[in-house]
Amino acid sequence: WEQTIAQAFTRDFVVQERVPVKKVAIPRFVDDDVRSDEMFVDFNPFMFQNRMEGGLVRLSASSLCNVSSGGGQTALLVLDHM
Repeated sequence: WEQTIAQAFTRDFVVQERVPVKKVAIPRFVDDDVRSDEMFVDFNPFMFQNRMEGGLVRLSASSLCNVSSGGGQTALLVLDHM
């Protein structure tokens, strides 16, 4: 452990922390019908020079929302109030 920490200070690295994700009702179309499923939502903003410029949204039935674990990507829409 000590050696790993010492090496981390001499190289570029990324630190990630797993945080709890919320489960929300997501509408989906099945056989010409709209159904609602409880799914985990993972939102990942794209930050450039301290500004958010879009993002990636993933949905999954399990709390690990990556595509290799059965999750899927979905569209992100930003709606302004009129």
